[in-house]
Amino acid sequence: MLLQLLRNDPTISQFIDVSCSENGISINIDASIQADNLLIIKVDRFYNALVASPKPSPDCLVILQCSDTSYKIFIVELKDINSPGHFTIDNIVEKFTNCLGDFMSTRFGQYFHSPDFHFEEIKLLFITDPYDFLGNPGKQLRMRGHRLDALMAQRIPRYFNKHLFIEHKVPNPTIRNCILDHMQPHQLSGPHFPLLPIAIGAKACPVCIVRYSFFHTVRM
Repeated sequence: MLLQLLRNDPTISQFIDVSCSENGISINIDASIQADNLLIIKVDRFYNALVASPKPSPDCLVILQCSDTSYKIFIVELKDINSPGHFTIDNIVEKFTNCLGDFMSTRFGQYFHSPDFHFEEIKLLFITDPYDFLGNPGKQLRMRGHRLDALMAQRIPRYFNKHLFIEHKVPNPTIRNCILDHMQPHQLSGPHFPLLPIAIGAKACPVCIVRYSFFHTVRM
């Protein structure tokens, strides 16, 4: 199992963390995801601690197990900034490509390029809000041609036989339990999927019951 191999690696094990957060910016984890099915590696800490001339690197590499052999990868860069002038497109692109090319393919390719494991998705997530989209929800729909748009238009080299691109998310998105993607509604039962009523307008609808963890997370 990939996650156990990574946990047992004497180098990687030094940089495993329980969260991916920095200065109030984070990526949240669906409460239904069991701890054994998720691994967070602090990639930036690895480079700053062990590499003499550290390459630009993202904050976190999050690996989510979906089945015995399939996984989802989230490479996460967090920035608590209030202006687009506080990041450069080239630097953010370099962080993601270094994680894919140097960290995952060169230094630890024996794990990530093993034929025993399959990556359903690899997502490159830039989590920040330099334009205050959270405070002004309509602003994101009106604005076009800003620096985040230019960043998301960048071509990323092909890795793991996938066409990849950078996605922007406002703080703080949630990683969804990928096991739920393969389940039918009648299978969503048990203590990890509590039943809650849906709020409709100002009133709760007692007969409109949903599984909270299935519907109330960002689909990633």
